[in-house]
Amino acid sequence: TTTTTTTTTTTTIITATTIVENRPASNSQCLSFNAATINCESANNKTLDLTDYISEQDIDVCCLTETWMTENDPVTAGDLCPPGYKLRSIPRKDRRGGGVAVILKQPLSLKASQCCPVDSFQSFEHLNTVVLHPQCSKSINLTVVYRPPRSDKNNVPTSVFLDEISQLFAALCMTPDRLLITGDFNIHVDKPEDPTTAKFLSLLQSFGLVQHVTVPTHVAGHTLDLVITREDCDLLTSAPVAHYMISTHSTVLFPLNMAKPKRPIIVRSCRKIKSIDMDQFRSDIESSLLLLSP
Repeated sequence: TTTTTTTTTTTTIITATTIVENRPASNSQCLSFNAATINCESANNKTLDLTDYISEQDIDVCCLTETWMTENDPVTAGDLCPPGYKLRSIPRKDRRGGGVAVILKQPLSLKASQCCPVDSFQSFEHLNTVVLHPQCSKSINLTVVYRPPRSDKNNVPTSVFLDEISQLFAALCMTPDRLLITGDFNIHVDKPEDPTTAKFLSLLQSFGLVQHVTVPTHVAGHTLDLVITREDCDLLTSAPVAHYMISTHSTVLFPLNMAKPKRPIIVRSCRKIKSIDMDQFRSDIESSLLLLSP
């Protein structure tokens, strides 16, 4: 008589669960298309502050001035982008400081603009690009401007700045796109009686442009960080606000009249650790080949 013995082995299986995240931001502005302009006075020592701020405020387009970044600065560039964002930066080449950048939420994208080459002007730095939205047929011609204040190292006359900014406005106004010009102009637009301010505001009017910031953006109480659009364009849905003093400048937040980009879906896999039968798991380990035949 032959006896057949059948041994049944029970194996503990730890399954992976897929979690799909598409979480809204915790702030009340999460349903609007949010833009910001920030003079950060060195992004190198504020990467965590900037990424946290962009994420918490659910900013779609963030324009930076005075980044103080260098041409070969991959660590800062990588650290500045929260997940789902990308960066375009134009650092200052000839000396320390300066620099402009745009941090953009995907699926928004940037297209090169031929309006004004990077080295066109000596009185200010600028980044000119076209923002493309997959859900919107109208693009935005975006220009980020940083004009350094007069100093021993920057002795460009104000007349040169007014002439060059006039050239920039003329080139931009020739484009069919909606215009958004923002950044630190170092002009006290809160003092309309100032001769430089009066000439600058007159230039805006002559090109059919309007400046929207009416609140102080600098610790000294002046309005230096500006948001400019075409006068006949409803690109902004409400007035910009000075929100958070991240440097000697406040962040400036403003909602745009565009559809909120759809959030990227993040897929994560995790183990259901709490559902494991620990006694069975221990038995499986003890009878595994890892222990029996090491």
